[in-house]
Amino acid sequence: MTALATRSPQSRAVLIDAARLAEILNCSRRHVEAMDCTGKLPRPIRLGRLKKFLLSEVEAWLSAGAPSRDHWDRIRSEHLEAAGDRVA
Repeated sequence: MTALATRSPQSRAVLIDAARLAEILNCSRRHVEAMDCTGKLPRPIRLGRLKKFLLSEVEAWLSAGAPSRDHWDRIRSEHLEAAGDRVA
């Protein structure tokens, strides 16, 4: 059995597309695409030509007040550095 198969469903990353993100944000898919182009969403994950968003990151981004991508990247990197300090 692979490591992936032994993981619980709760620990798997959930990726969503622009249409699902539009439902979450209660706006159109076109508006989501415009927000992505102008850096107002978390950085998407690219799978070939597809763009997907990590659901847990979208939820955290919304909880943080939906900051711009640049600000969100800084918040995330500071949080990851702090978490790394605790582990070391």
